[in-house]
Parts: sequence; C-alpha cells; structure tokens
Amino acid sequence: MIDVYKKNKLIIAILSGMLIGFSYPPFNLGFLIWIGFVPLIIYNFYDNNLSSKNFINFTTAFVAFSIIIHWVATNNGTSLSIAILSYILLVIYYSFFFVLMGIIFHYLNVRFKIFLFPFLFTLMEIARSVGPLAGPWLNLSLTQSNYIHYLQMVSIQKDILTFIIILANTFIAQFFITRKREWAFSFLFVIISVNLIGRLILFNQDLKILDKSVTVSIVQPSILPQDKWDQTIFEENNLILDSLSRESLSKNPDFIVWPETAITTPVSSQSVSMIFQNSFNFNGATFITGVPELSISDNSYNYFNSALVVTPERKYDFYRKIFLVPFAEYVPFFGKLVKRINRLDSLGSFSKGQEYKVFESEDLKFSVMICYDSSSPKIVQQFKKLGAEFIFILTNDAYVSDAMAHQHFLLARIRAVEQRIPIIQSGNHGISGVILSTGKILTKTNLFERKTLTAQVFY
Repeated sequence: MIDVYKKNKLIIAILSGMLIGFSYPPFNLGFLIWIGFVPLIIYNFYDNNLSSKNFINFTTAFVAFSIIIHWVATNNGTSLSIAILSYILLVIYYSFFFVLMGIIFHYLNVRFKIFLFPFLFTLMEIARSVGPLAGPWLNLSLTQSNYIHYLQMVSIQKDILTFIIILANTFIAQFFITRKREWAFSFLFVIISVNLIGRLILFNQDLKILDKSVTVSIVQPSILPQDKWDQTIFEENNLILDSLSRESLSKNPDFIVWPETAITTPVSSQSVSMIFQNSFNFNGATFITGVPELSISDNSYNYFNSALVVTPERKYDFYRKIFLVPFAEYVPFFGKLVKRINRLDSLGSFSKGQEYKVFESEDLKFSVMICYDSSSPKIVQQFKKLGAEFIFILTNDAYVSDAMAHQHFLLARIRAVEQRIPIIQSGNHGISGVILSTGKILTKTNLFERKTLTAQVFY
C-alpha cells in the first residue's frame, strides 16, 4: 500500500488538496474533510524521506488553499496584477505552515503519534491565525458551518473541532494501512459521538428562556462597487438607502443597520453632528452604518474604515475596524512605500483601529464589527468579555466573488456559537441575516437582493 502511495504521490497530494478545498463553503461538501487528510497523514506516518513529506505537505496545502481563498484573485477593488500576486503569495505563505508541521512531526520520535499529529495540526492552525496575514477562515471549523450539530463543539473550545477532525482522519488512515477493523470502529465512534454531543448541547440551549428582545431592520442596498464610489450617481445611491430605510420604519425597529461604507463621503467627529441636525430621522431607532472616518490631528490625516452609531438621543460614536484586509485595505510590511492600492476610491490605505468598543442603547449593550473582523474569534471574544450582548457585522463582499460572501456569513455563524451571542449581519449585496446564539439562522437574504430584512430577536 505504501509503495502505491509513493509512486503516485503527486496525484494523491492533488486529490487530498481537492478534497480539503471543496469541503469549505460555498461548495457545501463539508463531509469530505473527515477523509480529506488521509493521504497526507499516511505519508507523514510511513514515509521516512523528509523531502518527500515536505513535497506532499506543500502540494496538498497549495491545492487546498488555492480553492478555499480563490476569491482573493477576483478582488476588483485593486488592479488585476496585484490581486493575482497577493493571491499566490498568500497561498504559498499559508502552505508553508503545513510543511513546518510536517518537519516537527518528523523529528518528534515519541509514542502516541496517533494523538500527536492532531495536536500539532491544531497548534499549526492557531499559529496561522496570528499576525497581519492571519488566515482564521482557513480553520477547519468552517467546513462544518452547515452542520449545526457538529458546529456546537466550538462552544466548548474554539479549536477542539480541528483536533477531532484530524483525529478521525488519522484513525481512517490507520485502517487503510493496517486493515484492522478497530481503526474503522474508532473513526465511526468519533463521528457518531460528536453528532450526539452536539445534539445534546443544542437541546440544552433551546431549553433556555429568552425574555428580552429587540427588533432590527437590516438594509441591503446591493449597489455595485464601481457605482458606490461614483460621485456622479451619489444622489441616486442615497435615494436607494433612503427608500429602503423608510420601508423599514413602518415596522418600528429598535435598530436600523446599513452595511460597510454605506456612506462613502468621509465623515469626521466635527462634521457628523452637522449631518444629523438636518437629516436621518429614524423615529427612535438606533442607527448603525459603515463610514470612512477622517481623523485630523497635528496636521496629519488618517482614514479609518469605521462604523458610526447614532442613538435616538442623537448621541454618536465611532468604532474603527481592527482587523484590516491585507493587500486590500493596507499593505503589510511595505506600507510606507505603497500608500494606495484600492482603485475604486480615493482614500488610500486605512489605518488600524485600536479600541474594542461596547455601545449601549435601549438597555442593550452591543458591539459592531466590520467585514474581516468577524473572521477573528479573539475580537468577538473580547467584545463579549466587555459586556456585549449583541454583535452587529457590517460588510461589503461585492469586491470579490460570491464565494467570500458565503464564507463570511458562515464565519459569523461560527462566532455566534463560540461566544453564545446573537449576530446581525448587514452586507452591501449579501449575505445579510440574523444568527441566533445557538447558530440557528433566523432569517437571511440572498445575494444581490435589494431589500430590507426586519426581525424580532430574543436574547
């Protein structure tokens, strides 16, 4: 069996990468991840040639990540050359984490390698989620985001599902090599046990009595990126947002939520009060929208990708996006040399926000996140620690292919389960919706719908 694998290592590595890649959204083939790592594990366990292992690990990862984040290459917010170059570099960077894990595993001559490999893989995934090029949406939990019972495991510990998936792959790999039935039984035991535990967790969550509620209206304007920043149709875009918001007012919402940079004119603390003196009458609702914020201090100008929160008392405050998108909102490492990479607006690179904010309105404590923020478990965790009872996510995925919009919404679902907190997402062209703390999707829009979504959410 090992000889067969060695003779066809390129084909098998590509096959393994494809199984892993297609297990992620939007392909809805999450079950493939439970066997996708089998060829890679067999090589790491039974091939003594380190160079061969490195080749297999890198090739498998390269194919998988090329599929998972293919939308990076479709970023029409920058030039085609920068989009493709950043895509290739990110895939290569992420792939080397597989190689590093394989090298460490190769030199650790210890007992219980069955459990060591899942442990090392989980550590590798944690390490890959740190730094300016962090890729938390590559985490294996995303593959199970359409399976609500399996997803409940992340409420126990955010990385435990990764360990379980790799452990199950290790069991079935051992079965293929040894043909011993106990390995197959171990694999089935893991699959069935996780499902049953998830059902029990979800059942207990459903028994909880939720006696408070708010009504939220989510505005999804579905304005194309090239139109959004086109000043010649500025008034037309505003009319779309205005008409959708007026429609939602008939339902007396507590919150009206617009998506990321729904307002494209840069707003400062000095100008925002003037704007709200003359417009934006939301009849007692708290208004949340994405805005480019201009901060002026000591004759220096900084732009932030921000959320503006306006309470019924006309008090306002900003949240500045913490987790910026590399090569889209800023250039990591070479920021002083390259100031502007977005060709659709004139703002240049954004500055990074530093403050975790919890807002309060109508006795509800909530936080706002913008786009890429929601891919980070640590950001949501910090908001929850500071007292947030709700999370609002403002996003605009229209710059890239539809795949990112599906991944983005399901990442929000994972965050809701991890922290047991309701999440409201407003996307420019979708997917917008309401996700309960159990991970159940109360309601959501389709991509490219121009509509208002209103729902009563208990918490």
